[in-house]
Amino acid sequence: MRAAARARLAAVGLLASLGSPPAQAAPMGAGTESIMVMALEADLVNDHLAKTLTNALRQQVLDAPEYTLGGMSPSLIVRAAEVKCQLKGLGRPLTPGSDLAFDGPCLKRIAGTMRAKRYLWGYIFNEGSRPTVRLHLWQEGEPDRSVTLPYDGRPREQMAERLYRKLLTPEKVGDVKVVSDATFEGELVIDDVTQGPFVPGFEVTLLGGDHVFEVRRRGKPLAHAKAQVVPGRWAEVALARVVEPAPALPPPPAASVVFVSPRSSPWPWVLGGAGVAGLAGAGLFFGLRQGERGDLAQACGGRACPPGQQSTVDRADLYGTLSAVSLGVGLAAGAGLVTYALLPKRAPAPSVGVIPVTGGALTSVGGRF
Repeated sequence: MRAAARARLAAVGLLASLGSPPAQAAPMGAGTESIMVMALEADLVNDHLAKTLTNALRQQVLDAPEYTLGGMSPSLIVRAAEVKCQLKGLGRPLTPGSDLAFDGPCLKRIAGTMRAKRYLWGYIFNEGSRPTVRLHLWQEGEPDRSVTLPYDGRPREQMAERLYRKLLTPEKVGDVKVVSDATFEGELVIDDVTQGPFVPGFEVTLLGGDHVFEVRRRGKPLAHAKAQVVPGRWAEVALARVVEPAPALPPPPAASVVFVSPRSSPWPWVLGGAGVAGLAGAGLFFGLRQGERGDLAQACGGRACPPGQQSTVDRADLYGTLSAVSLGVGLAAGAGLVTYALLPKRAPAPSVGVIPVTGGALTSVGGRF
């Protein structure tokens, strides 16, 4: 016991020999009331973490709107030695119970020497191999507040912000645990602020209200969630994988109008040719008939024709019959051609018939058009 006491006194003397800064300096910050930040105590293995976290806490007070930063950051152990605190149970290495060495009267006497109404104090100890921060808020006439958080490797500024919020504005903030069923390799981003590499079970303290959580890799969102934080409560936010939309199909090629020529039908040519031939034949045969009739009129002279002219009479009658038949063929073909042009185009099924009659023949053209 005496050896432990001598070791504690030696540690106090060593810290005191380093000198202590002035008790109070001009306040800095946006608030109207000041708060001091005592230097965090730590064993040698955590000394660098203690110094950088102390500086981060000071900056957090400067940036926050609630308080101004009062004075420097003296060592709590040195101040305790100055006011003759006994510091019972304080030893090295620091443990989860090392803060019990600083009782209420001792903390009040320390505040008196600094003329402070409130200050943050604490220390860092190892729980297993993991550094753990235990921070207290002493306020004149108020009960002690404390928070213990394991240091998980996140930036010091984020750790300081969380400690500050939980101690000084607990009525405004809530705690969130970010979980996920899948493993995502990327950065956790909360409200567009990077929180470092995503680790399932990540804990953060946020102001009350709606917040957006994402895991991003090279700027691309991998997981997403939204949650409402209620002050004073814990919330668990489960990240859901971001489902990428299916790639858009390329637009169809512009429709082009293709003109398809209807299949050429031979029937217009057949009907047209038949019509032209029929009309031409009708004219030709009619001319021949008239020629024969002229010869008969000249030979007979208005009297009965002699028997030797019978062949001429027969030819005249034949030419008349052929002229009539040709005219009928031409007219029928013309009518068929007009009908073909006016009716919807369908596969024609024409039929041509020749019916012999007295003195000639009757030609008919029919069909389905």
